Amino acid sequence: MDTSFRSRRQSHPDGSSTTSTTSSEFTFRPPTTTTTTHTRRSEKTSASRSYEMALALVVLLPLCIFLSRWTTKMHYALPRPLTNLYDPTTGLPQLSETAMLAHAQHLSETIGYRTVGTREHAMGDKYVLEQAELIQRQCEDVVLRAANIGKTRRLQCEVWRQEGSGTHRFDMMNKRVYKHYEKLSNIILRVSDGTAAGKEHAILLNAHVDSTLPSPGAADDALSVGIQLEVARVLINTPTWEPRHAVVFLFNNAEESLQDGSHLFTTQSAIASTVRAVINLEAAGTTGPEILFQATSEEMVEAYSHVPRPYATVLANDVFQSGIILSDTDFRQFQEYGNLTGLDMAIVGSSYLYHTRKDLVENIEPGAAQHFADNVYAIVHYLTTSPSSPLPQLAKGATPVTSLYYSMLGRWFIHYEPATARKIFTVALATSLAILISTAGFDFVALVAKSIISALLSIVGAILSANVVAFIMKVLLNARMSWYSKETSCLVLYGPPTLAGALAAQYFIRSNSSSTERRHLEFATFKAFHFLFIFIGMALQALNLGSATLMTQFALVSTAATGLNAIVNSLDGRRASWTKVGLLTYVVAIVVPVVTGTQLTLGFLDIFVPLTGRMGEVAPVEHIIATITAVVVLLTGSFLLPLAHRVGRKILMNFIIILIGSTAIIMFFFAFVREPYDPMHQKRIFALHVENVGKRSPHWALTN
Repeated sequence: MDTSFRSRRQSHPDGSSTTSTTSSEFTFRPPTTTTTTHTRRSEKTSASRSYEMALALVVLLPLCIFLSRWTTKMHYALPRPLTNLYDPTTGLPQLSETAMLAHAQHLSETIGYRTVGTREHAMGDKYVLEQAELIQRQCEDVVLRAANIGKTRRLQCEVWRQEGSGTHRFDMMNKRVYKHYEKLSNIILRVSDGTAAGKEHAILLNAHVDSTLPSPGAADDALSVGIQLEVARVLINTPTWEPRHAVVFLFNNAEESLQDGSHLFTTQSAIASTVRAVINLEAAGTTGPEILFQATSEEMVEAYSHVPRPYATVLANDVFQSGIILSDTDFRQFQEYGNLTGLDMAIVGSSYLYHTRKDLVENIEPGAAQHFADNVYAIVHYLTTSPSSPLPQLAKGATPVTSLYYSMLGRWFIHYEPATARKIFTVALATSLAILISTAGFDFVALVAKSIISALLSIVGAILSANVVAFIMKVLLNARMSWYSKETSCLVLYGPPTLAGALAAQYFIRSNSSSTERRHLEFATFKAFHFLFIFIGMALQALNLGSATLMTQFALVSTAATGLNAIVNSLDGRRASWTKVGLLTYVVAIVVPVVTGTQLTLGFLDIFVPLTGRMGEVAPVEHIIATITAVVVLLTGSFLLPLAHRVGRKILMNFIIILIGSTAIIMFFFAFVREPYDPMHQKRIFALHVENVGKRSPHWALTN
């Protein structure tokens, strides 16, 4: 630590005087003769820091751009669609996207709207029954061919057309609704080894055949019907597949009418009692990989870990179960009336077309069906053939989800117990405190605590600034949802004010710090964000929120970065180097936040931006999107904020002013130039018809 000296003159009664010199830390008042030397040293230090800042930007910004673009490419990557029913090389059956889309096209375009109770609805029921019976005949042929060559293929396919009436309660939008249905039908296909033991425990796959006006329902949910038919075809035609446990394919005929079909199966089917878990196949969009947005047991999370291309996060599970997303699936009926555990999976990309006339096969992205089918097949294969299949154990009850899980780049699925996360947070906190105290001493802890407050202020400032822009766009400029037609346009509109608000907090702490503190603010701020993420993660864990997994990743990588920084600084013999944050430290620190933050950003915006078009004007959609954007931008770039302390206050303020000016220009463009709606991103108008049957007084309300 730098030490300077202060001289003090003492006068004596006889008129003489003496001068004593004492040492004092953090004080430097040099004699006049050393002013030039001190100035040169300051200029040299300033030039050095400017060089370091320029070097950091030259290295880190391209790295962030590369990581973000690479993550985006990996996130949206889809497999090559297969066209042949059988592999030309091996002759074995393969999942054909062409076949899946053919089923979807027949249902959605040849037949058309399949609203419950219509003629087209009956035609859809007839078509699916014919396809199920075709698979049954293929199954019988497979068994016969095996017998003709002296082999035994233990395989049995059974088809039922269930029909029944019923009543169930369906609460929605805080209203109690009682629903009654008459003579509703479902198509059921069960594949097993033909033995009583093999039928005792089953996995259920569910897709709905019906659609809702005004949608022909190609993705929602004819595509899932096609996926189930293809999975069944490939399973029975694969010579090595002999199921230990049964698989039941349910093609229910009434999901859009408040989930009547799934209720009918769960409460009245003779084989419903053998089902141990359910995989529900849905769609709220037409592009990209399907997401696992609900998993209700540890056993089924483990089953999902066998998929070849995972896309899942416990954060999505937390958000969906919180009720923020105003949507529901058949999964609800299986839970409430069948007490079943399972997985809820859906294609959600480009959900602008959800429940519209443009939900057509031509708008389903190539590879999306292949991705979905490959993952479903892997789960079913594991559950029906593996000796470690959890289906028999699920008959005694499922283990609630406590593990933290997420997928990385569509390639790896990571899940671990909360105890592991607690150990990670504890070790990260203890290690970081030890490094801090051993290198900087106890006195420096106060500056880190001060920087933690500034980090919190950066979070508040970022969210507040983005919401100020949202307010201006909505109220003053009357440019509501100007970002609607492109999900990532939210980053353009709300990114600059988010950064300006975060940097303003850092400018504030810099302006209210001594010259000595300012020399160490970069290091203190870096440590502050590190500790802050650990504390947030521990708090989320205490609340039993799986979202703590995000903070676990940040805590691990930032601990590694701070440890590396301490090692590098220890190699420098100068005492003043202990608060230096090296370029390599930043490189290590930003990789995981940028990759994870980009995935999180894409996932949230893909879901929430189109969803706002279905919320109506009651919901504060501008502020929802502004807040989401601010949070994900700050998470992604949090470890770059300490760089703000490599420049002087004047330069920092000028940069903040540039960001504010850029925001004003962007707002003008979004408000007066950019068109938020187009034929593929249509504006929705909501019509509500209410009629008092006693007074016969109808009432219409329109909103957008």
